[in-house]
Amino acid sequence: MRQRKITWADLISLIAAIIFGIISYLGALYLNYNKGDVIGMSNNIGCIGIAILSSASFLLLSSIAKILKLTRTHFSIAIKLEILFLLLYFSAAVGMLKISTFFHYFTVLDQKEIILQDVRNSIKATEMMFTNYDIYTKRRLSLYENDLRTYCNTHPNEISQWQIDRFIFSMKAHLIPSNYDDPVSNNGIKQVAQKMLNNHYNNTLTWPSFSILDIISELHYKPAEFFQLMTAYSKETEPYEGSLSRVPFKFQNTAFIPTQKINSESEKTFLGYASYFLLLGLILLNYITCERDGRVQNLSKLIFNK
Repeated sequence: MRQRKITWADLISLIAAIIFGIISYLGALYLNYNKGDVIGMSNNIGCIGIAILSSASFLLLSSIAKILKLTRTHFSIAIKLEILFLLLYFSAAVGMLKISTFFHYFTVLDQKEIILQDVRNSIKATEMMFTNYDIYTKRRLSLYENDLRTYCNTHPNEISQWQIDRFIFSMKAHLIPSNYDDPVSNNGIKQVAQKMLNNHYNNTLTWPSFSILDIISELHYKPAEFFQLMTAYSKETEPYEGSLSRVPFKFQNTAFIPTQKINSESEKTFLGYASYFLLLGLILLNYITCERDGRVQNLSKLIFNK
């Protein structure tokens, strides 16, 4: 039996199948974002299963057809089986035009500039929330100090300068606790959030195929958590505080998180079709480039037993 070596065509077919699987995985991940389980499994595992099933199926069918083409005995049976597996290959290619998650990756990619701009807007809005909270705390401390001094002037024997300083210190500790703003260790909520936002902004300078969903998820949930903390801090009150300074912190985050642009199906793109057929052609390259046994002269005779 002829010794079969791995050829450059085999490597190209394998690489094409891997690329096809990765794109199918990303397409499935985007399409099923925030939609729960995928084929009865967790989101990520289900998407990996879809990718492996789709890419491995094409590579397996192509490889079996290649093996049958290289057969040195029982030519008639081998050629008929070879044709059968090629028909299965092309049938799968046509069938998956409608159901493959491969195309959804390019659908999302076609909107990448809009999505990235929405993400950057969300980053800026979150940064603005921290800026507004800093302005709020300075204003409230200033109002509270005025309240205390006004009360001290009208009731000189009830409150001293030492008590004023203590009340202001207490108010500042409530509004800006050490776990919120810690510039020394940089482990405060404010510093950690700023680092996260800077990382996300840098990651969106180009299309982050694998991390875009993590970025969107964090920008969806984290700002709400930060706002809840700020609101809780601002609800603390101190003695002699007037009604003007007792108003809790408010912030309206109008930034849009582009979830629908990620997980909504829409028309397939030209780039999606071109990439699909190019990769399927490359996966089939190991079959196309292999040479049939020289003794096979008349294929039609072997196929139809003439």
